[in-house]
Amino acid sequence: MSRGKGWASTNLGELVSIVGGGTPNRKVESYWQGKIPWATVKDLHGTHPDSPQESISELGFTNSASNIIPAGTVIMPTRMALGKAAIFAVDVAINQDLKALFIKNDHTLDRDFLLRFILANSEQIESEGKGATVKGITIDFLQQMKVPLPPLSEQRRIAAILDSADAIRTKRKAAIAKLDELAQAVFLEMFGDPVRNEKGWEVISLRDEITFMTSGSRGWAKYHSNEGALFIKIQNVKNSRLVFDSVQHVVPPATQETNRTKVQEGDLLISITADLGRTAIVDRETARRGAYINQHLVLVRLKKRSLLPMFASHYLESPAGKRQFSSLDQSAVKSGLNFDSINRLALIAPPLDLQASFIDRISSIVQLKNREALALNKEESLFSSLQHRAFTGEL
Repeated sequence: MSRGKGWASTNLGELVSIVGGGTPNRKVESYWQGKIPWATVKDLHGTHPDSPQESISELGFTNSASNIIPAGTVIMPTRMALGKAAIFAVDVAINQDLKALFIKNDHTLDRDFLLRFILANSEQIESEGKGATVKGITIDFLQQMKVPLPPLSEQRRIAAILDSADAIRTKRKAAIAKLDELAQAVFLEMFGDPVRNEKGWEVISLRDEITFMTSGSRGWAKYHSNEGALFIKIQNVKNSRLVFDSVQHVVPPATQETNRTKVQEGDLLISITADLGRTAIVDRETARRGAYINQHLVLVRLKKRSLLPMFASHYLESPAGKRQFSSLDQSAVKSGLNFDSINRLALIAPPLDLQASFIDRISSIVQLKNREALALNKEESLFSSLQHRAFTGEL
């Protein structure tokens, strides 16, 4: 990223001290559910997330490599979810995938400006990720990042403008989230609580409904492009729909893997690492444009004999689905599912005409979500332009 107005730039390592964390032993029950909030990449939702989902005890903290990070500190991942950054309003302990950036001199670098700088460079950070399965960046790379240093008053002005613009996007996302809640309410009204299954629907194994299943492509960074087919990642998969507020294009090679990982309309996509169990259904427009999945997703093509894809997706997004994903998680440290885990998922199977009726009922909600998503995409584009101008001295 070029610099404007003759601003000096300094290596990030000269401006901040970088502190990591750790994970207490999951097998020791007394280490968990204590009073210390414990953050992982799953908790980095937005720039100022709520308190983390999990907590650890004093004993767990003492017997791990975790560190307590004071409220108001910039925290970012160096493994998984690269390019994110956030500031918690409460003190948190962090795991080994997160790093806290402690500013050495707050008369030189503003905290909110630093947060916005990290987020503005998310694509660069993500592209630097190395690793066959889970991408990570090195501390050395982080320390060598060049940070522009306009006067402190200018840093604060830039951060405030970007905060205001970001708030508009946040409100749009909140509106879309409300529509997602409405769709789930319709699901519960028609089919009851899928955990209790009080309506007595037949329960079937997903294995019996799959006609094709594959995971996505690895090592496709060399095929990344500014245009071309879509490369679908975990962040594009959420609440039964594809979200392209962050888009990666590829020019795919002519290989069998390319043919295998190309999506079709109606395919069910499921995240199998990090934030497990996110789902989406491939829409006609995405399939028409051409799209492929990366290694953190699995593509499931259904027979549609007992399950319709959209119904299956909403079931998996329900508490019943989330509970299964949690129980099937492969590891205490690095979340992950394999094909056997996906095959073992159990779903209620109401009559197909009732499933179709559900899809008809939520079609207006889907259309409204699509309109909101289109508006959000425009706002994302404008924000991206604003962000670029901010750090090139053009704002």
